[in-house]
Amino acid sequence: MNILLVGCGKIGSRHIQSIAGSKRSINLFCLDTSNESLINSQKIYDAVEPKNKNSKLIITQEITEIRENIEIVIVASNSSERAEIIDAVLSNFKPKHLLLEKVLFNKISDYEKYDKIFKNTEMKVWVNQYMGYEFEFLREHINLNERFTMTVYGNWGLCCNSVHFIEIFHYLCRRTPLSMKQFDFTDIYEKSKRDGYYELFGEIVINSINSQKLILNCNPEEPKNIINIDIDTKSNKLCDVWVDEHHNCVTTNINGEVFNARYYNRRQSERTLELIESLIKYDKCNLPTYDYSAYHHLLILKTLEKKFIDLGIDISRGVPIT
Repeated sequence: MNILLVGCGKIGSRHIQSIAGSKRSINLFCLDTSNESLINSQKIYDAVEPKNKNSKLIITQEITEIRENIEIVIVASNSSERAEIIDAVLSNFKPKHLLLEKVLFNKISDYEKYDKIFKNTEMKVWVNQYMGYEFEFLREHINLNERFTMTVYGNWGLCCNSVHFIEIFHYLCRRTPLSMKQFDFTDIYEKSKRDGYYELFGEIVINSINSQKLILNCNPEEPKNIINIDIDTKSNKLCDVWVDEHHNCVTTNINGEVFNARYYNRRQSERTLELIESLIKYDKCNLPTYDYSAYHHLLILKTLEKKFIDLGIDISRGVPIT
């Protein structure tokens, strides 16, 4: 099995850590322009034990140096580089599966462009919006046959992470059509950790065709390590406080009875291998397809783009979010 990972930074290194633990014989090719990132990738890979004795890591800065047939490609680059990387991948390989990180693209026109490109291949494309299936436990606390309002609040990255919560909402709504109902941004913004990218603050409201509601509220005055997810139905109210890797859920039913539960939120290094195994065994995985993910992105991107223009931020290279 030959797997290619493009981008060996923070997220990429977690993919390496997970794949290295496979019992299968895997040739993991790691591609990055940074020699420092590649050296670090080798250290991370070597530190994982046990691993299949026939597996190996091959690091390179040039995609053309890879001669083997690649079955699975993971692209963990910045959003501004993704289109160029996908072009290079498809020019050199015919993988069965392509796994992309969000935000997918900065340029809105790229969503339709790559939809057409992907549909002209036999490759299946998945996006690492993992919260839908990882937050399955939320279904245990609400009646999905009732209308519900899901509210996310805190200081959690409105631009870069909204699509994660839209995926949860869409999953809970059983994939019914969605629409943006309203939005209200403040004029406060801040630079992201990555150069050239920004975060906005304010509120976005999305409705399903069945009148389910998602309220995404991001406030710069809230602490960054706590995310609150509330879900209200006629039968009960769920309050989920997400801190680091743990969810503390308190459900209050219509009779005033209170139930407490605690859940562990797996890290990327605990998820990637499971996804790879599923792709190998079943030719599918629990992540949303490109179609669903692009749909989530396009619900909000034009609105974000307009706000950046109003703030005088350069969008010549696309919406500056990652």
